[in-house]
Amino acid sequence: MKNLVVIVCMVLMSGCIEQDRDTFDDDVTLKEYSGEHVNEIAFVGDSIARNMANYSIMYRRFDESLTISNRAHGGDCIEDTVNGGNWQAAFVSHPKYVVINLGINDVLCNHGFETITSHYTALVENALKTGTVVYIVNLVPDEKEGTTQHQINMIGDINAFMNSFKEYVGVVVVDCHTLLSFEGHQVPEYFTADVAWPNYFGDGLHPNCQGMALIIDVVKEGCEVKP
Repeated sequence: MKNLVVIVCMVLMSGCIEQDRDTFDDDVTLKEYSGEHVNEIAFVGDSIARNMANYSIMYRRFDESLTISNRAHGGDCIEDTVNGGNWQAAFVSHPKYVVINLGINDVLCNHGFETITSHYTALVENALKTGTVVYIVNLVPDEKEGTTQHQINMIGDINAFMNSFKEYVGVVVVDCHTLLSFEGHQVPEYFTADVAWPNYFGDGLHPNCQGMALIIDVVKEGCEVKP
């Protein structure tokens, strides 16, 4: 099974050989919209976003009146989501909420900080033109084997950048990095070297059901009151 996981990861990362590629269209084709929005939440991004949507559907984490749309694709970098059409498709029905989880593959593909941040800013600013409430789920802690210190540092830098969107009207930043990291929690009194801290990851990168529950709970609370 471990060999299968490694093979799958190699296939997903096969498009990451070229560093800091830039075929991104800053326009991203979203148009301004001020009409009525449907009661829908769309998930867009990479495999973590896809898993969030699937988890929400499988465990019925939202009110039944809220339609869940899964527009995420495993392995996507930011430009893949735009160029592949998933970004535009997420806004076709004018959903009330869009949850974005993007950037971790850009980091693992060693795209530059300026490229990642400029692409991400274009996405968010274009999304806000549609009147949809945007939920930014920041980058998860990467605990898998093989991650470099540079990539770990880049995750911290990108998350600090994502926090700047808290100042935007219509944006909610979900700090899943803190939610899922050991440092983000108060150590229980019963914690000892013999008692393992809860593992929120299935493979060191993708949150498991416990991790998904923490993230979705924050998104769910925010969907009850428009920022």
